[in-house]
Amino acid sequence: MHDKDARGDIRNALKLKARLGDLTVWGMKKIVKTKQGPRTNIYWMVSWREDKKMHNVYLGSAKKLSREQAYEKARTLKAKALGTETF
Repeated sequence: MHDKDARGDIRNALKLKARLGDLTVWGMKKIVKTKQGPRTNIYWMVSWREDKKMHNVYLGSAKKLSREQAYEKARTLKAKALGTETF
């Protein structure tokens, strides 16, 4: 009886881990006009689908965050959105 409960807990934990990993971190380029000429800024964004709704969330500037840091931040934000604080 305990083995089935333990397997169910492990299965649920793996499903949650897979859901948290199912996201896309991408760089958005924005061209800003300045007196010195156009300047391109790059921002990290994350996208994930929850039911039929698509979530696009700003993570921060590419100057301040590496791709790995942006991915970790994205996993934390998705965990909060799913109502789970652990990943």
